Amino acid sequence: MTGDSIGHIGEAPGRKFGIGGSHRDLVGAVAGRLLTDAGDAAERFRQHALSLGVDAGRYDACVKDARTDARIRQDLEEGTKLGVRGTPAFFLNRVDAQGRTLTTRPISGALPFEQFDQTIKAMLGQ
Repeated sequence: MTGDSIGHIGEAPGRKFGIGGSHRDLVGAVAGRLLTDAGDAAERFRQHALSLGVDAGRYDACVKDARTDARIRQDLEEGTKLGVRGTPAFFLNRVDAQGRTLTTRPISGALPFEQFDQTIKAMLGQ
């Protein structure tokens, strides 16, 4: 699994908060702060979220909500079935004039533009 994947749902407070809350824009800011701090990741993430103005009650409710766990499991299963192997993940589709997908190529990871360009050109040449 990649660094963004999880072994168990309880290890993903940021993912839970991003899914359960409406604070997706803050998740990246909190994650950036985590890279420079030490200690328990779940508690650090919570503290950083609170320092950015997130409501503690909403955060805690979201992280504890079993529906959030179910949604994360569903997303992980769907991603695995589609070939997602890391984040970010992209799907490049070649479609015909009627909008029907002819070819799909998954691309995983933060890759340089040249790799996307090469893949797109190869798909267009098919």
